[in-house]
Amino acid sequence: MFSIRYNRATNHIAGIACKTTSNQSDANINETGVVAYYAENACGVLTRGRLAQGASYERIQDALDAARITGGRKVCKTCEKAALAALEAEAAATAPVEESKPEIVEGAEHQVGDKLFFLPGERPHGYRCPAGEVEVVRVVDHGEHRRFGTERFTYVVQVPGIDATRQGTDATELHKPGSVPEDYRFEWTYTKTICADCRQPVTYANTKIRTEPIERTGPTYYGQCTRKEFRVCVSC
Repeated sequence: MFSIRYNRATNHIAGIACKTTSNQSDANINETGVVAYYAENACGVLTRGRLAQGASYERIQDALDAARITGGRKVCKTCEKAALAALEAEAAATAPVEESKPEIVEGAEHQVGDKLFFLPGERPHGYRCPAGEVEVVRVVDHGEHRRFGTERFTYVVQVPGIDATRQGTDATELHKPGSVPEDYRFEWTYTKTICADCRQPVTYANTKIRTEPIERTGPTYYGQCTRKEFRVCVSC
C-alpha cells in the first residue's frame, strides 16, 4: 500500500521499499535517490518531517501519478526517483525470459535436444556413457575434409540429468526410440513385454512409460498412490 504525504509545497510517497545498504550522506541523496543507512523510508522527510495524510493506492504507478498532480504541489524528487527505481525493478522481475533455441546443423541426422537410445560399439576402451536413453547436447560438423573412415557429424550425448556421463559418438551408435535393434549384450534390447495399448509384444528398449493420475473422490493420505503407470510402445 502506497500513500501520499504532503506539506505546503511538496507531495511525498510513503510505502516505497528503501535501499538501506548505502552509507551516503544527506548531501547526495537527491542525486542518486538512495537514502542513507539510518533512514526508515525512501525519503528522509517522511521520517523526520510532520506531513499531512493523503490518499492511498495499491499500485506504485498510481501513487506516483497522483503525487505529480495532487493539490498543485510538486512531487518530491527523492520519492520520484525511488518510485521509478521500484517500477524498473518490478518490470525486470516480470519480464519474460527468452530461451535461446539450439542451432540447427544442416545435414545432421540428429539435433541438439533429441532423445535417443545409445548402443556402444566395439572399442578397445570402455565407455563412460552406459547403453540406454541419452540426450544429444552438441552436434559437431567436421566438414567435407574429414579424416578417412570417420563420419562427418559426431554427437555429444549424455544420460539425462547426469552430466558426468557425457560421451562423443556418431550416428551408427544412436537409434531413434521405436527402432532400437536387438543387441544380445544388453537384455532390454531383446527381452520382450506386452504393450498395454495394442497388446503386441515389443522389446523394452522400444517402449515408454505413460503415467496417468488416479482419480479419487475422497482425501488422499500419505503413502497412497496418486498416479498409475503403463508400459506402451513408443508409437502408442
